[in-house]
Amino acid sequence: MASNLADYLKRFVYTEMLLCKSQEELNQCLGKPERLRNFVQSLQDHRAQGCYCCEYEGGCLLLLGIALLGLQHYQGARSKIEEAVQCFGNRSDLWNQINGLNLLGQIYEKEGNLHLAIHSYQEALRILTRTYLALDASNYKPEPLKLKEEIEKSILRVQQLSRPLNNPRQRLGLEWLPIYGIVQATPNGPIWMDADNPEDFVETSSVIIDDETYSIYFCAARGDGLLLQKNRRYGWVKVHGDSMNAAKPVPIEENDYALFYQSENAAHNDIVVVMIADPSGAGYEYLIKRFDKQNKQMLSETTSPHAYAALALSPEDKIVGIVIAVAKPSSSEIL
Repeated sequence: MASNLADYLKRFVYTEMLLCKSQEELNQCLGKPERLRNFVQSLQDHRAQGCYCCEYEGGCLLLLGIALLGLQHYQGARSKIEEAVQCFGNRSDLWNQINGLNLLGQIYEKEGNLHLAIHSYQEALRILTRTYLALDASNYKPEPLKLKEEIEKSILRVQQLSRPLNNPRQRLGLEWLPIYGIVQATPNGPIWMDADNPEDFVETSSVIIDDETYSIYFCAARGDGLLLQKNRRYGWVKVHGDSMNAAKPVPIEENDYALFYQSENAAHNDIVVVMIADPSGAGYEYLIKRFDKQNKQMLSETTSPHAYAALALSPEDKIVGIVIAVAKPSSSEIL
């Protein structure tokens, strides 16, 4: 990616931006680590002083993100470019927002976060086709057409990388539906079955809820099978909202069903159903979150990184279940 940064830098339009540093200066620093580090430090100093350009315009955040990419500091670069994209969106700076989303997709892909990569590419393509490519085809300019072709290729590439995950053949084993073996439907009568030693259990890779078929995906690496135990109470909950739509290894999205078993004893990093006390004292709300046991808080994992803050657990809050699988409509495809 670092070798293409000069090309990415040229795609953004800077004429409407207020900048502490110029794109030409950053371009001269690319490929020169020491100069890049000085460039980053200078911009960070401006931000620390409460610079208007850095805080509101997005341009300096973009330059800082690209500079950090040049130093291969992907996490810091991602954070700055996410902020820049949000600034561009707030200012209706659509061309820069589209290019920022495309660059974010590249970063997510580099980090192996294919679900966020595909989301970023698709959002860039959606804005592009509804704005710059919404006119008669004869009026299209070459730059948006070229960008559209590039984004479509990126989407196809990520889909191909993700394809092994699409049909995981993950199965729930139903311990209370044992398979005992053979009985004879002949005059000789049935073979006696040992109720304590069944040969196998019924397994299922899909469920039907409200007349719709859902495929099952596990929320942790469990091979291809998970045995539902007799001594646990299980249940499904329907998901509303997008606060966990970037969860790994499987996104938990609007209208999915989450399978959980009742337990108050969650391990660090478990996905849980938690009962949170309403601040107004009106009762409780039930949420699905990632449990950060070390810091005693609940975390969202979302494609909207600025929308959900971490929730600190109070003495009144209570974990009620551990999520172990997600059921998605079989017509949908996990990316």
